[in-house]
Amino acid sequence: MKDHTSSYMMGANKRLAFLGSSQDDLRRFPPDARRDAGFQLHFVQKGQEPSDWKPMAVVGPGAIEIRIHRDGEWRVNVRKPAKKTRTDNVFLDLGFDPAEAAVLQMRANLMGDLRAFIEAQGLSQAEAAARLGVSPSRVSDLVRGKWEKFSLEMLIILEARLGRTVRVELAA
Repeated sequence: MKDHTSSYMMGANKRLAFLGSSQDDLRRFPPDARRDAGFQLHFVQKGQEPSDWKPMAVVGPGAIEIRIHRDGEWRVNVRKPAKKTRTDNVFLDLGFDPAEAAVLQMRANLMGDLRAFIEAQGLSQAEAAARLGVSPSRVSDLVRGKWEKFSLEMLIILEARLGRTVRVELAA
C-alpha cells in the first residue's frame, strides 16, 4: 500500500493555497488518483464532505485527512480555514492541461451541485432516485462522489431532470 501525504489549506469557498511541497506531491500522484484528489478537494472547496475522510485532531481543529483509493491508497491532509488563496481550478493546480481541467471542473461543479441539492432537500436515496430517474445505487454513487461513473453529459441530464438548465459560457 502506498502512503503519500501532502498538505494544503482550504480557501474561502473558492480557492486553495498549497503549503510546502504539497502541490508537487499531489502532481506526482498517478493520473486517476490525481483526478480523484481533484474532485475531493473541489468538494471541500464548496463546503461539502469528501467521500472518505477522517478528522486529524492531533494536527488541530478543522484538520482532516482525505483518503484516495486509486492504485493503492493515497492521502491528502487538509487544514481549514486558510488565510491564503491560489486558484479557482484545483485541476489546473494538480497539473492537468487547461482543456481537461476545464471539463473536470465542470463535472465537479455539477456533481457538487447535485449532491448539495439532495442534501438540502433532505431526500432519501429512493426519493432522489425517483426525482432523477435513476436507480438508488446511482444516487449512492453520486452522493459518495464517485465522479468516474458520471460523464459530463449524464450530469447535465440529471440537472435537466430537476428542471434546471445548464449553460456553458465562453470567456475571452
